[in-house]
Amino acid sequence: MENPWKEIKNKEYVLLKDQERIKEFNINTKTIEHKIQTQLIPDPFFGNKDAKVILLMLNPGFGGKEVNDYKEINNFEEILLNNLKHANTQRHFFSLNETFAKSEAFKYWSPKVKELNTLKFDNNFLSEKIFCINLFPYHSEKYKKLKGELLESQKYALYLLNEAIKKDDSLIISMRSYAPWAKAYSAEYKEERAFDDLVNDRKMLRISSYGNPTLSKRNLLQKDGFDGFEKLISKLKEPIEVFS
Repeated sequence: MENPWKEIKNKEYVLLKDQERIKEFNINTKTIEHKIQTQLIPDPFFGNKDAKVILLMLNPGFGGKEVNDYKEINNFEEILLNNLKHANTQRHFFSLNETFAKSEAFKYWSPKVKELNTLKFDNNFLSEKIFCINLFPYHSEKYKKLKGELLESQKYALYLLNEAIKKDDSLIISMRSYAPWAKAYSAEYKEERAFDDLVNDRKMLRISSYGNPTLSKRNLLQKDGFDGFEKLISKLKEPIEVFS
């Protein structure tokens, strides 16, 4: 599937195929915290798309300071735009790049990997070893599902997930919104494996606290007692094969 985000240009951050529905949503939404922040570069995915560890999140948030990051942090806007094209060549998971330690993205993601850091998996290493996909690509203070079918842009997120699932050696971690992801995936890929089957086969792990989705031993302990954290560590140690 062709990456639709290649068409994004500076200061024009909503995909053409999404524009009408995003505009309609923002006109009709009654709550400012649900408003989609079209002045911000979307985060449909980030990290190394060839990584074996794939994190599933819901949507990028909005705290009000993100625009300042574009102005105050050198090359940050360029990195975000390159990310949409899978064009960053190193430190793919930019939210763990120490160069951007003052960014809102780093402040959010750094605590999520703190326990891995204590095991000497530093952020530079992790930035090449994980890939994150958001079910909804645009920023808002609080998420609210758009009425109707998925946005066209969301279909690419599901495509990336399906490509990852097809790899024998990948590990999917549901960080947020297991049910919405499962519903969207089964609707788009009806003949593929259901999320519950992936969990039963240890192909997918579920975080125990979606309110605090950290990659920690406690959070990755599965309901049946399986040590998901040890599986994550083992997967991080494996070399990455680049297929594209």
